[in-house]
Amino acid sequence: MFMTTDSLLIVIKKNLKLKFLKL
Repeated sequence: MFMTTDSLLIVIKKNLKLKFLKL
């Protein structure tokens, strides 16, 4: 369960970085 949450958090961070790069 913890690993799944951690992976999800990593994916969210990557998406945020991509959005900031596009801006």
